[in-house]
Amino acid sequence: MPSHAARPRRRLLPLVVGVLVAALVVVAAVAFGLARGDGSDPTTAPRTSAPTTPPATAAPAPAVDACYALPASALQSAHDETPAVACTADHTSQTFAVGTLTDADLGDPDDVDTGLLAQRADAQCRAALPAHVGADARTVALSRLRTAWFVPTEEDIALGARWLRCDVVSLRDESSLAQLPDSSEAMLSTADKLERWRTCAQATLGQLQAGQGQRMCALDHNWRTVGTRKVGEAADAWPGDAAVRGRVLERCESQVREYVDDPLATVTVGWLPPTQAQWAEGARYGLCWAETD
Repeated sequence: MPSHAARPRRRLLPLVVGVLVAALVVVAAVAFGLARGDGSDPTTAPRTSAPTTPPATAAPAPAVDACYALPASALQSAHDETPAVACTADHTSQTFAVGTLTDADLGDPDDVDTGLLAQRADAQCRAALPAHVGADARTVALSRLRTAWFVPTEEDIALGARWLRCDVVSLRDESSLAQLPDSSEAMLSTADKLERWRTCAQATLGQLQAGQGQRMCALDHNWRTVGTRKVGEAADAWPGDAAVRGRVLERCESQVREYVDDPLATVTVGWLPPTQAQWAEGARYGLCWAETD
């Protein structure tokens, strides 16, 4: 009997201890939750992690045919963040091509050669413009149409951006841009269209020969471009100012007389060759001018 009665007491001890331990755990958990002020059970609270910063990405490439209301000052910058507008709204530029820059165009992607990049970008856009506006380089030279190019920032280049945006613009005068039609495609494809975008000038002869006073022919003017003369090939080095300016009458008199339609009339002939800076950009045509009423 004594030994049989003792067995239940030995078995109850672990059970009682286990119950007490469990109770203490619950009390501690509740107390901890109250100390936190939210009454939650820390054993079931969700884990949180520190917020992560998404990896930086380059600005997306621009869209072909997008239109922009750019001021003339925007043409002095290699980058543009102006939002696009509907091409049926007032706009002064339209993207006619989006090219791809190579590492050779950059010089060194980690240390961009901005001078080289500007030269390569301008050359690519300039070469693509005649086909877009439906004319040859000679006709484009007679017009107020020009290219404006934009490239990614150096930060975007470091992130892998390699696009080149080529826009067509028209210089209204020396300080403003003209409004463009809904589509810039084939803008110079006929003689009538060239007349709309032809280059004229309001200037003295001296100012004209200095490249001043140029504007669209829709504005007041006393000089008008009537023809061009090619003064070199793409690979030719700059021949010097005297070489490109000499023999004005020989270069342009016949074209001016054809314009006035009078072989015996007294005419004033203007001749404006490309400057050294324009030559470096690829210009190889000089302009012949006739004085007008």
